[in-house]
Amino acid sequence: MGVAIAGGGEIAALVLGNVAQVAIMNAYSRDLEREADLGAATLLAERGYPPIAVVTTLERLEAEEWKRPYFDPGIYLDHPRVSERVTYLIDFLRSKGWPIRRKEALHLLRVQVRAEGSEYVMMIDNFPVWKGPQNPETKALLDETASRLDRALQLETQPYDVQVIQLEGVSHLKVGRDLVASEDELLPGMPSLEDFRNSLVEALQRSRAQHPIANYLK
Repeated sequence: MGVAIAGGGEIAALVLGNVAQVAIMNAYSRDLEREADLGAATLLAERGYPPIAVVTTLERLEAEEWKRPYFDPGIYLDHPRVSERVTYLIDFLRSKGWPIRRKEALHLLRVQVRAEGSEYVMMIDNFPVWKGPQNPETKALLDETASRLDRALQLETQPYDVQVIQLEGVSHLKVGRDLVASEDELLPGMPSLEDFRNSLVEALQRSRAQHPIANYLK
């Protein structure tokens, strides 16, 4: 192609015209792809489903891309790269005020309380994070804490945002902006808030490992 263009004349004009046409058509295709992506997210939101599902689907596709050698097609790229689609979708969701909560689409960080032996155990994706003796008081506390945790703990939560803090001389476990447990609530035989915090961070990392391609800092 370089020789034909360097030679000038009709051949050069034809080659350059073809390249320009390809670039224009592929830019048009890329715009259509973007419209389709944003439209899919909007439709999900309107139907009551988490629009972040479009992002998590593309992230899985991106993970598959990483497993294969990449060839840069230059102007012949007729679709935006998957990473680019993920980025503009996240920006779009934020512009709409829709939350970035991947766990809703991925069904991760599921909090449950179950009886095991002589204890009630709080589990996150089947990983134990807190427990206490099997009695009505423990069950009530774990159920209430699980409800708070389900709202507060996201895959996007950073480990440093899970912390034990002091408020008016009382220790509290804080996840993101929410207080999920306090020292005053602890019952005899229950692990400390610090132990609870460490288990939560480990559970978070385990759940993130199920969808490792995502940039949880975005």
